[in-house]
Amino acid sequence: MKTKNNSLGEIAGELKKAKRVVIFPHMNVDGDAMGTASSICLGLRSLGIDSYVYLDESIPNNLDFLEAGCCTGDPDIVNGDTTVLMVDCSSVSRIGRRKDVFLRGGRSICIDHHSTGEGDTTFDMEHIEPDSAACSELAYLLLMELGVTLDLAMANSLFAGISTDSGNFQYSNTTARTHLIAAKLFDVPGFDPKAVSSLVYERNSFSSMKMSSLVVERARFMCGGKLVYGEITMDDLERTGAQMNETDGIIQRLMSIDGVETAVIFKENGPDLVKVSMRARSWLNVGDVAQRLGGGGHVRAAGCSLKMGLDQAEPVVLDELKKQMEIDSQEKF
Repeated sequence: MKTKNNSLGEIAGELKKAKRVVIFPHMNVDGDAMGTASSICLGLRSLGIDSYVYLDESIPNNLDFLEAGCCTGDPDIVNGDTTVLMVDCSSVSRIGRRKDVFLRGGRSICIDHHSTGEGDTTFDMEHIEPDSAACSELAYLLLMELGVTLDLAMANSLFAGISTDSGNFQYSNTTARTHLIAAKLFDVPGFDPKAVSSLVYERNSFSSMKMSSLVVERARFMCGGKLVYGEITMDDLERTGAQMNETDGIIQRLMSIDGVETAVIFKENGPDLVKVSMRARSWLNVGDVAQRLGGGGHVRAAGCSLKMGLDQAEPVVLDELKKQMEIDSQEKF
């Protein structure tokens, strides 16, 4: 029987009994998803537990060090005796084509920090903590429950995950615990946060920079400048040579514009599929908008996927955002 929100201690006990653990981060992996997956994988291996991160996509160049020898693309790595662990998401719809491999596993566990999700997946055990700035925070706490002694690769993975999902400790979800966990990483011999930050933030490809400039140049404003949105088309990717997994940071450029409360990026993933990313600065609840559109996320950071063309998706999302702005502005002001 499924138990809602198990403690991390309970999950650690279950993992210690596993013959093999295969970890599934969400598709279009970001720093937090890979940081969480790799740190847990390395921690379990240090305890002698056979562990892997299962991916069927490339890792963005600036996050390649988070692979850490953990990743496999072999679907036969999972069988009925395998414990499968989903991290940084709580829905099989968020792991794409790996869904069938995940469902082939035995015991299923989820560790996530998103407050809303698609609700289409049942786990044997789960720990979901929306107040956590990053899933990598939960990974650190899990490793402590497991009794793991952190090494440099684990520390680097955890710091990359925490720093990227907290916006370098600037987002509103950053808490005292976020800083305390980051501080603990300094106890690991050789740990250098500047070295990790350089790997993550100072290795942008020229093509990704061209893409970012293109999106900013075409950005459009609504609601008196409080809402800004941009789009990434398949044609844009071909013209610039950028990869879709290099575009995650563009929304933060839009968010940095003075006077903007919320930013939206529409990503065309095919003729009838658009992925939408939404961010809010201080008062707009984009999580509610995403949930109404079949997606999920946090109050200030959320997203969804719409099975329609870009021209159809944009007005649908923007109309919902305008409605939410009216609701939330009345409550705030």
